[in-house]
Amino acid sequence: MSAYQLRCGDNACYGPAFGPVIADEQCEVSSDKGVHLLLVLRQPLRVDEQIIHLLAVRPRYVGDTLDTIRKSGAIVGVRRVLLEGETTIRRGITKSNAEYWAIGSCIPV
Repeated sequence: MSAYQLRCGDNACYGPAFGPVIADEQCEVSSDKGVHLLLVLRQPLRVDEQIIHLLAVRPRYVGDTLDTIRKSGAIVGVRRVLLEGETTIRRGITKSNAEYWAIGSCIPV
């Protein structure tokens, strides 16, 4: 299982600032925007009175791929998986189970 370090956001345009955090890759999940890596945080985040266990990331820039993330890291768009969506997220990302949340870096550790 691959592990990644994420540092995200700026508490402004790039979303809430958090990290570094470590997350483990679970699987690939699809959305209308493409394929994401589903990551499980080793230490859940508490944001806006909500506990976040799962994040889905995908490369932000053209030319980067999931393999880029896996090999050397990349700037990513981050979706937080909503608590009520944790049971359905593996079937695909929808507006009811995740929301676009932040931009940041995701590098293998």
